[in-house]
Amino acid sequence: MTSSYQTLEFLAMATQIRLSLIHPQADQLLNESQAFLLDLAQRFTAFGQSSSLQIINQAAGLHPVQVEADLYDLIKISKKASIDSQRRLNIAIGPLVKQWKIGFGGQTSPSASSLKKCLTLLSPQDIELNSKDQSVFLRKKGMSLDLGGVAKGYFADLLKKYWIQKGVRSGLIDLGGNLLALAGNVDHPDGHWHVGIQDPKKNRGQWLMALPLNDQSLVTSGIYERHFLDPQTHMERHHILDSNTGYPSDSPLASVSVLSPQSLQAEIWSTRLFVDFTNQAPLAQKEGLEFIAITKDSKLLGSPGIKTLLKNTLLK
Repeated sequence: MTSSYQTLEFLAMATQIRLSLIHPQADQLLNESQAFLLDLAQRFTAFGQSSSLQIINQAAGLHPVQVEADLYDLIKISKKASIDSQRRLNIAIGPLVKQWKIGFGGQTSPSASSLKKCLTLLSPQDIELNSKDQSVFLRKKGMSLDLGGVAKGYFADLLKKYWIQKGVRSGLIDLGGNLLALAGNVDHPDGHWHVGIQDPKKNRGQWLMALPLNDQSLVTSGIYERHFLDPQTHMERHHILDSNTGYPSDSPLASVSVLSPQSLQAEIWSTRLFVDFTNQAPLAQKEGLEFIAITKDSKLLGSPGIKTLLKNTLLK
């Protein structure tokens, strides 16, 4: 007898969320999962005045803030990743995000002088962590954390762990660009989930290729949805900012997708690879990650093992 999936869709974190799972109390568990994600999103957002993250930001340069264990955990992991990546990924990027506002309405082209000042506030080394009382202190006034580049991956990993504890046999978490499978797809003949990689030059939902997914995460970073035409320079500007220059990354890529057992790891590396593909790709391979990048001129670049994972092999 074949089991079937129950699915719940809702809007959160500025994207469409889709949760699918097999469980005897699927409806109840899906509702609990929605509440679980909405609570995380509310506490970890950089835009809610009363969120746990904003309380940290408001206390920058003033005093440490004691936070919940999950938020402390993500900040600790992401601070290390920010330093290790030499700020290709950087959770201290908050002041720069506020300068550009790309994807949040009212996007602007900041002046060179304001960006120069902003760069002095972006050091992840200035995030002071105290494990004894789980407190976070931003040493400079004006600093702010933005977890937009890591939060969805962390949420997906937490939700998968929650599902396992509840006895879910199979499921798929889709947080809009961040997918995480719990086991395989029992409803598909080959036992895999098949997930599409967006063609950057076509409308949303038009796939360039599909990858099989089984107990893995696939995370994509791309510039094809959140961007604007800079009225001063007449250049297309996108939301993936380089905290070493203050400007949107000048990467030749349109998107990069990373496969990993953990969604947070995939999300961290999708940013690192997007901002500096040439130098970061060998490091990602040493981590055992598989990835595929699409350049702005439609060339495909991938890790050696990606060919065997493609439903339709397009890499030559």
